[in-house]
Amino acid sequence: MLQESFNKTGLFHQKFRDLSFDWQGTPIAAAVARLFYELEMAGLSFRPSIDIGEEWYVLEGTTTIVVPFYLTDSKLTLLERQMVGTAEGAGAQNMMRYLRHETGHAIEHAYELSKDPLRKEVFGDTRQPYPRAYQPKRYVRKFVHHLGDGYAQCHPDEDFAETFAVWLNPESHWRKKYKSGAVFEKLSAMTQILKHGEELHRFRKNQVTVSSSLSSSRMTLGDYYERKCKKLRLGVHSELDEWLIRIFNVRNSRTLKPVPQTRRKLRGTSSVDFISKVENEVKKEVSSQLGLSGYEVRNVLFRVKHRARQLGLGLKSSHRQTKAEFLDFIVDQTLEDIRRGRNKILL
Repeated sequence: MLQESFNKTGLFHQKFRDLSFDWQGTPIAAAVARLFYELEMAGLSFRPSIDIGEEWYVLEGTTTIVVPFYLTDSKLTLLERQMVGTAEGAGAQNMMRYLRHETGHAIEHAYELSKDPLRKEVFGDTRQPYPRAYQPKRYVRKFVHHLGDGYAQCHPDEDFAETFAVWLNPESHWRKKYKSGAVFEKLSAMTQILKHGEELHRFRKNQVTVSSSLSSSRMTLGDYYERKCKKLRLGVHSELDEWLIRIFNVRNSRTLKPVPQTRRKLRGTSSVDFISKVENEVKKEVSSQLGLSGYEVRNVLFRVKHRARQLGLGLKSSHRQTKAEFLDFIVDQTLEDIRRGRNKILL
């Protein structure tokens, strides 16, 4: 565990190699135990190894699941949320979703399933190049819904991993949920593919483990978040700030003029709290207006909320007026994303 005396500023200057990321005795350990139980119940002898790194991944050809470092300590999880707005895999249910998905990649490597004829026929060629970004198609019913954002659509390997995750989850009840159609056929084929892979695996152990370079990395947490915010497009604020400051008040500013007694209560409501309350309704309304999937609007809301939190804004008008202005703002930003080609999901 990290020392109690660490604060956000102190953490930013810490190098990864100077921090201890022991996942034993953490929620990660409980989730891995649950994962191994599910694999046993599914009749699979494969067990992935676990390592700690910057993000969720399984390196090509290996059988090690790399879990993000920020899940090893509650302070780091909180810091991740504060810096980028979310912490992927935080919480027992979310962690299991990611572990099942990554196990799909790991078992495919262990069993060499990319060579399996049925796997190729059902999921496609694993040699297909990975896109740098993708745009999920709406109303496509050929893929499972697991991690969200139509992730299974971006590449045959992700289609396989997402389908495996649903297949492995004893609470997915996929036979009842899907009943028939392309997804049901994929899940049924998964049973045959894994059975064949398990038979071969008994005679040919293909455990290729790997250790991340985090324990020797000289990169600081500050460097990590600077790079990550840039990747997530959280570092460009000029186009957001003008709108946000127009809609909301800058809280705790000495330059603010006194406001009437009836408005003082509004000062106590943060813009982040307001956005959290209305974002689902706004996402639905903007998506309907523009004929879009929810993920395009959600990405805009994600960036806007992140910047609003940094600016420390509060309400200055009534809830109704603020909502109307905020809705126009999100429509404008969503259209700007489409115009600039920023409506695709980065990989």
